[in-house]
Amino acid sequence: LIVVWKPRASYVDAARMKGVQGTFQMRCIFSEDGFIPRVEFIKILPEGLARQTLFALLRMKFLPREKDGKPVSSERIVEYQFTLY
Repeated sequence: LIVVWKPRASYVDAARMKGVQGTFQMRCIFSEDGFIPRVEFIKILPEGLARQTLFALLRMKFLPREKDGKPVSSERIVEYQFTLY
């Protein structure tokens, strides 16, 4: 699996005002046809960051894993970091 583009997830104002920081983790299935059909949240953050992270994830561009020269589905943990600067 090669991630070509991983867009940033937007920080939500409510989360920023409450000082929410941390790592958001999801277990994802990356299909052979270039879509992400299944997402399981492993570690979430409050205040609307789940929604923003999912929106970013669904815009991700990737090349599927190959086996014997043919694309196949694969599973991977994807993380998004949220930090206040």
